[in-house]
Amino acid sequence: MTKFRIILVVLLIAFTASASAFALAAGIISWQDAGNYYGHYKTVEGTIVVTHKTEKIIFLNFSQNWKHDFTAVIFASDWHKFPPNPETCYKGRKVQVTGLIKEYEGKPEIILNWQSQIKVVE
Repeated sequence: MTKFRIILVVLLIAFTASASAFALAAGIISWQDAGNYYGHYKTVEGTIVVTHKTEKIIFLNFSQNWKHDFTAVIFASDWHKFPPNPETCYKGRKVQVTGLIKEYEGKPEIILNWQSQIKVVE
């Protein structure tokens, strides 16, 4: 191998390792672990599998067991800040949601006030 290729490989390995370290440092966690982080500002990753819209709230659920598992919530007062029909736009998509993890009725949730708090990753 030439010196250039060796340097390139070393830089690639370093970049990959730093990207992984950044994800951990940034606080990206799985939706299954969200209940361990009440009161913490985190980024939660998972797939939106069930959604529900009422007159006042849109629920983006990361599990079929929405009564007990992590949910991202958008209140009607903030709907205009999101794409039209967030309940269909994000359903089936792998996302990262960022915010303060709160406990509501015994389950973890993040309230989404801005579109910048949710990012589609797949």
